Amino acid sequence: MAEMSLSVKNSFVRTEAFAYKIDGKLTNVLWSEYSDYLMLIISQLGTTGTVVCARKEKNIDGDDNYNLSTLMGKRDEPGIHYICKQISEMASSYNYERPILFSIALENHLPSTMKQVLSAIAQDNIWLMAIAAAKAARQRLNRPIGELLEDNDV
Repeated sequence: MAEMSLSVKNSFVRTEAFAYKIDGKLTNVLWSEYSDYLMLIISQLGTTGTVVCARKEKNIDGDDNYNLSTLMGKRDEPGIHYICKQISEMASSYNYERPILFSIALENHLPSTMKQVLSAIAQDNIWLMAIAAAKAARQRLNRPIGELLEDNDV
């Protein structure tokens, strides 16, 4: 589904970038895996847009609950929160447990646009890549610094 894909592997921060046509607009999707969270950028506008942090929590009944906090941008946009919650649930279905920092800048928030964005994210299985990146990062932490520097051609 991705029209273009870019991967930066020999880095301390694993990053993947994809480009899609959604509603006729070029839509860039970029994710970066850090040690304590995942950053996911979805932009049609070339800007950061609304920044939301999603954390998975358990409620009293033991069911999953997603705490969504808007850090920057539009606070009253239900479409953005819908995408964040759906993507968080998708990540959780792959046993991805870290918080996700979203940066979403879409031209419109129509249901058809939201469905296309979610479909694009689901098709590229970024959660499997993110989980693999996290495991690789943990393995790199156990190596001598000299080897790490050689791997990154610093």
